[in-house]
Amino acid sequence: MEKQRTIIVTRAKTDDLSFENFLLENGYTVISFPTIEISYLKPNLDTTQLQNYSHIVFTSQNGVIGFFKLLGKTPISVQTQFVCIGAKTAKTLEQFGYKADVISKGNTAENLANELKNIHIKATDSILLSVGKKAGTVIEKSLNGFCKITRLDVYNTIQAQSISQEYIETIKNELFDLAVFTSPSTFENFIAITGASTQLLHNKIACIGTTTAGKVLEMGFQPKLISSSANLDVFAKEIIAIL
Repeated sequence: MEKQRTIIVTRAKTDDLSFENFLLENGYTVISFPTIEISYLKPNLDTTQLQNYSHIVFTSQNGVIGFFKLLGKTPISVQTQFVCIGAKTAKTLEQFGYKADVISKGNTAENLANELKNIHIKATDSILLSVGKKAGTVIEKSLNGFCKITRLDVYNTIQAQSISQEYIETIKNELFDLAVFTSPSTFENFIAITGASTQLLHNKIACIGTTTAGKVLEMGFQPKLISSSANLDVFAKEIIAIL
């Protein structure tokens, strides 16, 4: 009988477990080992000026949640358009009573920046970008000089405080087949928490996107899989294909 394969998932705790459930349904053992936690920030935001933005852009579900935690019950002008990366970000927006006017056809900041610049916005528009503190600057750099863009850091990722010692032993004893990383922070913190070596993680690293893979390579490790898409559904199918 074939041994059931074990996958370590390092992303932050979430209510959306479709990624993990897909792996479970396909016969894998899934260990949730969050190496990051989400900390929502309180940047200065003059809510009376929100009507001055033609578009509010969200690049993640946490970007949506952090924005509305900050906003409270302040209404947003019906003239303002909402832009989201991915259907899941758009679905999270709907939970706060708003519908995305634009859902990026791609899954990266580069895709979204190109779509905005070439299709959806004009030079007189003003953009509010709701992102994580550690998010890159691709969108700002692409749109800067073309239209007005304001960045709002609404959340940060920090190292998880509650760590399972049992799972740390599972990792140290190499009782897993793949460790999955969805951001540079998940990998950095995984190494900090477990002290895993390149030998221990040899042929056992799966990354979503080139940004995460870049951090893995920078730290001297080699990914087994770099997903072709930043979409978690695609990532899950690619994981199944290599195990």
